[in-house]
Amino acid sequence: MERSLSLFPACCVIILLLAAEMGPMMEDARECKSPSGDFQGICLSNDVCANICKLEGFSSGGCEGVFDRECICYKDCF
Repeated sequence: MERSLSLFPACCVIILLLAAEMGPMMEDARECKSPSGDFQGICLSNDVCANICKLEGFSSGGCEGVFDRECICYKDCF
């Protein structure tokens, strides 16, 4: 009886640790897109677009569109 009482707190700690591991996972941040304010003309280079977007404070950028290719900047949004 004494031994089972000493194991009870250890079992409770193990159960709490397992429950914490099974808790909700944090979802990845969504990606928000915005046209570059500084890029001029038709976007032909993803690297140039990304560099301009970084200067504007975004995390990255790239050219989008088929005929009217424009520089679109990306950042994480919540």
